[in-house]
Amino acid sequence: MFKKMYTSSVVRISIFISILYFWCGNCANSTTPVSPTNKVIMATPTIVARSTFDANKDSVAINKCISSKDIRGVALILASRTDKQRQQIKISYQQNYATSLEQELQGKTKKTFERLMNALLQPLPEFLARQIGWSLDQEKNWEYMSIICTSSGQMINQFVAQYFTAYNKRLWDDLGSYLNDPNGINFLRAVIDSTSTNVTAPMRTNPTVRQSSIANQMTFFPRDYGRCYEVDNQLLFGFMSTESFAQIKAVVEAFQKANTLSVAGLINTYCFYDLREAYSRIVRFSVDPAAYWANEIYESMAGKQTDDRALTLAILSRSEIDLATIRDTFGVLYHQPLQKAIQDRCSGTYQEIMIQIVNGN
Repeated sequence: MFKKMYTSSVVRISIFISILYFWCGNCANSTTPVSPTNKVIMATPTIVARSTFDANKDSVAINKCISSKDIRGVALILASRTDKQRQQIKISYQQNYATSLEQELQGKTKKTFERLMNALLQPLPEFLARQIGWSLDQEKNWEYMSIICTSSGQMINQFVAQYFTAYNKRLWDDLGSYLNDPNGINFLRAVIDSTSTNVTAPMRTNPTVRQSSIANQMTFFPRDYGRCYEVDNQLLFGFMSTESFAQIKAVVEAFQKANTLSVAGLINTYCFYDLREAYSRIVRFSVDPAAYWANEIYESMAGKQTDDRALTLAILSRSEIDLATIRDTFGVLYHQPLQKAIQDRCSGTYQEIMIQIVNGN
């Protein structure tokens, strides 16, 4: 399904909303609560590799669960292991029982739980690639944007390769097929493929901040309409598509100290469509990754029905990185424990597994 072309009425509405964002200034992203502190918070995972792990022992235990039709038991074991350990369990299971764990579980779970089981069994890069593929085919879904804009260069390279394996198509090509904003397409292509900007793929996680570059990079942010596009502002385009998250954070925070308007406000005022969404997400994630993902989790449960795909993406993909930090940040921002929010908005074994991952192993 191709995303709808933007109409002139949408453009007028978007400009009107942008003006409101401009006047709002620092509250430009009003749906996202502001983190109460600017201090550096250590990223703490909930799922870590335990020295007592035994892939063969787990595969035997899982086989017993399957034999007794206890799929919940299978999920509980898998959810307490790291991605690497889950892949080792799959190999051990294949060796022990001459069949794949995926085949054993096929057709034995319902939709939401089935999607979770698939996510637990897939290597993380494959899971992200398939989430991107699904998201691109939907109307008004930003999961593909969230994954691309918050991933390290190493992970980007991995899920781009997995995308081709899964769909026999390049993600580069599908961005052009499914999206309609040329500027957004070019930007996302620049992020995932070095050939579009003639630079190496961005290794976003480089922690080094180049203090000498900050003053100049502060001038990249748009102060007029059209100053977001690559043709008009190549410096901003390159900064957002290739710079490390640490450098972006340092530049944004320096800009905030020197100006009354926020970077988010400028982006929401002067940028449009997919490019605005990409720039906004990169800025928010760079400044506070935990707050960014806490908001993604909140939004996944804010509608009439919980978006289990978005919730699973956030919980599972961050479980070995900073989910404990996200969990604590969620409680501060939304005045409710994350576990309680999941309990209220989810049900059954899916709810139990999500809470288990949030609590940690």
